[in-house]
Amino acid sequence: MAAATSPRFRTFQVTPDLPASLTHLNEIAHNLWWVWHPEAIELFRRLDRKLWETVYHN
Repeated sequence: MAAATSPRFRTFQVTPDLPASLTHLNEIAHNLWWVWHPEAIELFRRLDRKLWETVYHN
């Protein structure tokens, strides 16, 4: 029987290359404030209700 090997994990970071007009979307995407505030949740719902339902409010 072959000896088991342990997985080797590496840390990496993905940094999006967004046009200047979309940089604020990156800030929103990494801000978890919206998860806990009904006003923010409503904002995402109003942007595209069908998509909001499709992605299970995520």
